Amino acid sequence: MGNLLLYKLKHELITNDSSNTMYDELTSSLSGCKSFLFNVAFISYSGLQLLLRALSQCELRNTTGRIITSDYLNFTDTKSLRKLKEFNKIETKIFIAKQDKGFHSK
Repeated sequence: MGNLLLYKLKHELITNDSSNTMYDELTSSLSGCKSFLFNVAFISYSGLQLLLRALSQCELRNTTGRIITSDYLNFTDTKSLRKLKEFNKIETKIFIAKQDKGFHSK
């Protein structure tokens, strides 16, 4: 409930200009949360590398996390999944797409 209230107080459009980036918002939010949930279509290692320090800090603070992703277009790379497995407090789930059923969150 506390995290939800904090989110409502900070709710604003992130424009990725020099003073308002998605990276800054993610790392700031991760630095003060008790738990987190990411729902992403895919995970690239280059993108994950940007968040490794913040995720490591979460681990030290005993913050739990869940990441839901997919094998959509085979874009999620195994290197990023192996790296996420190194975190004891982060659970990663992968949606395996079928020919008639996919998962591509926005």
